[in-house]
Amino acid sequence: MELGALIFTVVIVGLLKALVLFICIRLLYHLFGAVYRERPRRLWYLLPRDNMPETRIIWWSLAAFFFSEAFCGVETWILLRSSRIFGALHSVSAAGGMGLFGWGIYLFLDKRAFHFAQAGCLARKLCHECPRTAGLACKMRLLVQLLAAILVIALLPLWMASTAPMVANASRFALPWASVNAWFAAWSNQSPHLRPLSVTFVISTSTQVIDYKIIPGLAAVLAITSLWLLRKNREHQALPMLAFAAGLLSFSYLQLVMYRGTGDALIGSLGHELTEFWFLLFVAEFLRRAFGQNATQDAANV
Repeated sequence: MELGALIFTVVIVGLLKALVLFICIRLLYHLFGAVYRERPRRLWYLLPRDNMPETRIIWWSLAAFFFSEAFCGVETWILLRSSRIFGALHSVSAAGGMGLFGWGIYLFLDKRAFHFAQAGCLARKLCHECPRTAGLACKMRLLVQLLAAILVIALLPLWMASTAPMVANASRFALPWASVNAWFAAWSNQSPHLRPLSVTFVISTSTQVIDYKIIPGLAAVLAITSLWLLRKNREHQALPMLAFAAGLLSFSYLQLVMYRGTGDALIGSLGHELTEFWFLLFVAEFLRRAFGQNATQDAANV
């Protein structure tokens, strides 16, 4: 049984996770190169210029995502077992990265498409005259309040989720050859350095408390704060805050669906890595179209 689960684990941590880290590094490098032709001395301070705040935020979101995967890599490649400390660092970094990504995407869409409370605002066809020019509340404020309320309600499934430890169930991945399984079991019993996956690969309660309780709680605080800002006619501050909160919730729901939804730590890890892989491919295509050479030429032509 352990041999099949071990092979499955090696594919996850040795292939998918390495591929995710590699793509993330290339995205960080190319996003930096899309903004700066010359290499500055302190690239992490100078990227990007103040007139491109959404690029700065997206870059830092990818940096936080990279650190989250690096913390997870320390567990799987160096410690060879789960760690509560690095598991917590992974959750905080990944959730923060997703929050920053939601914030950056909102700023990008607002600059390129929404133009909120500016000339060319998409809501002008509904509002006719923008009340923001007179210092009044936006007519779309009720819609944004509903979105904030939906975010708060979406926290309930996360807060009700179980935080009991999850261990790797090797019996689900047993190879169909009984003799091979018996040979590996006998060999592993004689080796003092090999431990069962149910011992080495554990999703602890503390990590799940962060994923399902603390991070959603922070999202709730941001959503409620955005409601207060909306009542103060400060929509320009409330909307990015809602986008950040939505990014936090997206990470928590990913953990909930992949782990609690599948009921298996190994299958959940596979789904987690595959989701991150496709997410990075989406980000790569988005960056190529948004900040690539063609996008720069189109902006210059406009």
